[in-house]
Order: sequence, then structure tokens, then C-alpha cells
Amino acid sequence: MNLSRGASKIRDSENAGGTSIISEAMSFEVLKKMINAKLLSTENEILYFPEGKITDYAIKVTNHEHSVTLGVSVTRAMKYKAIFQRSDAIRLLEKKLFGVICSSENASYPKFAKQILHIWSTDERTARILQDVYNNKISIQYKHNTILIITIAKNAKWIFWEKRYRKF
Repeated sequence: MNLSRGASKIRDSENAGGTSIISEAMSFEVLKKMINAKLLSTENEILYFPEGKITDYAIKVTNHEHSVTLGVSVTRAMKYKAIFQRSDAIRLLEKKLFGVICSSENASYPKFAKQILHIWSTDERTARILQDVYNNKISIQYKHNTILIITIAKNAKWIFWEKRYRKF
């Protein structure tokens, strides 16, 4: 797959831990196509004070003469050898949205106008559960400064199971 310069930089940069390089690089590709995002900073280039929860990358989006800086946190909604349930959605959304709040408060450079929580979903059912829980069960205090984007990635196990498929 030919990746954009921004996605390649995310892929090739030191990651703060975990197995999320592919999902983060592909997240950037989606946002580049959707909103013409430009990569500002990878997760290790964003500065925080005090240190704590972190954001995966920062983007700039320009619309006519106005531009905005957004943080992007990426996660995957899946369940190993089980079916993703509403309780899983509540736990995932509250954890990730709390992390977004903390990283937004502590980010010193760049400062985010808002953040995007980009969730990769394995199927439509999981995406519907996430959307319903976000709209009806998550407190406004968790989502007041966050834009939720859910992307369904069919036939893309490599986004969810990076250790098995990472070969680049």
C-alpha cells in the first residue's frame, strides 16, 4: 500500500508503546482523505506538562483561511474470541475519552482546539453499539471536546492484530 508522507512518518517513528502503529498510520490516511489533514506531530513529538496520558498524533485542518489543530487518539473496538457488548463499549469509550481529556489538558505543544477519538470497528454491529453508547450512555463531561469517528474496517485484520501481520 502506498502511504502518504504523514502516514509513513507515523509508521516509521518511535511509538510510545503497544501494537498500534498500523492502526495509527491508517487512521491518518483516513483523515487525510476525509478532511485533508496535515500531520503536525507524532505521539513522541507532542509535548506535555505535566506528563500523563498522551495523544497518538496531531493534525492541522485548513478550511478556506481558517485552520485548526486537532489531537487524534486511535483505538480499536474488538474482543478476542468473544462478541463485543455494550459493556465493552462503555468501558472503552469512558477510558479513551478520559485519556483524551487528560492529554488535552496537559498538551503544551501543540495545543489542541479539540480532539478526535478515532475508533476502528471490526463490523457494523460493533459500530452501532459504539454509536448508541456514545449518544445515550456517555456523560457530556467525557465528550464535550471530542469528535468521535468510527471507521468500519472489513477484511482488514492487520489493523486489529498488528503483531501477526506487521511486515513493513
